[in-house]
Amino acid sequence: MITLDNGSTLSLFCNPDKVEDIKETTKVLELLTNAVKARCNQKAFVLEFGEVWFDQNIVSNIFKFAELVKKHHITYDSDIEDAFLIHLENTEF
Repeated sequence: MITLDNGSTLSLFCNPDKVEDIKETTKVLELLTNAVKARCNQKAFVLEFGEVWFDQNIVSNIFKFAELVKKHHITYDSDIEDAFLIHLENTEF
């Protein structure tokens, strides 16, 4: 599962099966949440999206809505389905 978050300030993944090319960075991200304070120094690549922060110790995969909408058309129609549809060239997810 991947959360599409319109309040997030970054895209961050925890599942290594959803990303490619995990690598350490020279920059460090400090996360301050309601539950934890953490430091992250890894980034990874998500197909059809690009670079995201990566930390296996967090509990969710998150796309920043503002980043995703710059790359793909997103629709929502609650009369059809209670879901956001992200339109890619060859498919939707």
